[in-house]
Amino acid sequence: MNLEMHFTSRHRDPPLIADPRMLKSFAASVGLDAVAQDRHSSLLVFQMIVHAEAFGIDPSCIADEIKVLEGIGPATQTKPATAFTPTGRLAGLHHKHFTSSTISMVAGNILAANGKKTMARLAADELSVGITEQSLGRFVDRLVMDGYDRRATAGGLTGEWIVFVEHGGKNYYLCLATHRGGDDEVLQYIRNVCHLEFPFLKTKLPNLFAEPPS
Repeated sequence: MNLEMHFTSRHRDPPLIADPRMLKSFAASVGLDAVAQDRHSSLLVFQMIVHAEAFGIDPSCIADEIKVLEGIGPATQTKPATAFTPTGRLAGLHHKHFTSSTISMVAGNILAANGKKTMARLAADELSVGITEQSLGRFVDRLVMDGYDRRATAGGLTGEWIVFVEHGGKNYYLCLATHRGGDDEVLQYIRNVCHLEFPFLKTKLPNLFAEPPS
C-alpha cells in the first residue's frame, strides 16, 4: 500500500493544504525527482513550499544544494556537508547548509564574518582619524560587502539545514531544520513523519527514537 502524505500550514488564510499530487508536482518542478527520486521525504517538499510562500526563500537554493550532494551541478558557496556530533542526539545524520538572499540569512552571514577583532581593525582603518560621512560609508561597505564576499569566496556561507542520512550508498533527504530549533526540531520531524516514508531509520538509527533517561 502506498503511503499518501497530506500537510497543512496556517501561515496564510485560507490555509495551505498540500496533497500528494501537489507535492509530486512541486518536487518535479524544482528538479528533486530528477536527482533523488524516492529519496526525498514529502515533508521536505512541503517545507520547501512553505519556505517559498512564507519567507521568500527560492526553492532552487535548496534544490541546488541537494544537486551538489548528488554530484550534479556547480559547487555552491555554502559550507560543506558535515555529520552531526557522533555522541550527540542526532548521531548518524548529516546536514548541509542552504542560504538565500533573505534579510535574516544575509545578516547572519555578515555577523559571522565579522568578529570583534575584525570590527576593531576595520574601525581603526576607517574611523581612527575621525568620523565623517565618507569614512563611515567606507567602514560600512567593508563591514557588510567585504565581509559577505569573504565568507562566500571561502565557501563558508551558512543558513539553515538540509538534514539527510546515508543509506545503501545513497543520500536520503529528510527535512529542513533551523539552528534555533536544534536537535528537538529534527527529532520531532523524524519521529512523527520521516520514519513513515523511510522505515529503515528505526533499525539503522535507533538512537533517534530513544527516549532520554528520566
